[in-house]
Amino acid sequence: MFNELCDIADEQLFDKVQTNVFHILRSLLPPESPASQNYSLRPRVHNLQLPDHVNYLADSNFFVRMLFKNVY
Repeated sequence: MFNELCDIADEQLFDKVQTNVFHILRSLLPPESPASQNYSLRPRVHNLQLPDHVNYLADSNFFVRMLFKNVY
């Protein structure tokens, strides 16, 4: 129950940051992927570039977690 509430809150925050150009956290998002503009193979969760795997500490970053969520 608590995990579901946290997941919903995370998704809402990520959606707000993605859609609001003036959001204070918007600058922390990676740039848009050029591949998502040229191909329409399937619906994508987001159109942002996925960051390289640097270390395990970076994997716990909020935006990294949200970018890799549901990308399979």
